[in-house]
Amino acid sequence: MNGSKNEEKLSPNRHQEKAFALFLLYAGLALLYISIGGAVLIFHRYWSDFSIGMKIAFGLLCIVYGSFRLYRAYDTYQHKIEAAE
Repeated sequence: MNGSKNEEKLSPNRHQEKAFALFLLYAGLALLYISIGGAVLIFHRYWSDFSIGMKIAFGLLCIVYGSFRLYRAYDTYQHKIEAAE
């Protein structure tokens, strides 16, 4: 009986840790997209295979998509924390 009470107390904390770990994973991937977009915009003159418009569009698309994924990771994290409580 005493063990089950400890498990119940640890369960929300474990859910929070799992939610935070998933948040870090998804946030890391989102930051990777943002970094790729920034690198394309910064080093566009060394990448001569495509036109400048294509490079700017791709860089901005990566930054916007990465920002969206970062927002969704945080939103999902908040929902999982609320569900654990």
